[in-house]
Amino acid sequence: MASALGDALLTNATTGTGVTVDFTTARRNVSVMMIPTGTITGGTVAIEVSHDNVNWSRMVVMHIALRPGIHSHDFLHGAYRYWRANVIADITGGGTVTATLMEAG
Repeated sequence: MASALGDALLTNATTGTGVTVDFTTARRNVSVMMIPTGTITGGTVAIEVSHDNVNWSRMVVMHIALRPGIHSHDFLHGAYRYWRANVIADITGGGTVTATLMEAG
């Protein structure tokens, strides 16, 4: 079983798109972990996918401040080569978010 890790996508991010993870071929069975630090009072992060690294589709939206602690989500359907986390509403309150993506094959 192989795995690939896209790490530190949103480290210290307050707004904008994190680093794009290129799994080199289309992948399914991808999981994401959003790890907040500090005090977060607002913020929304979308996990987005693409076949071509140009056209993006939102897979899930995580409201970071609504549920304290680490957020995770598993994607078992579909296959996409490119994955990223995108802050769609600023992370506020003095905290930061780190997002990681992991694929199991």
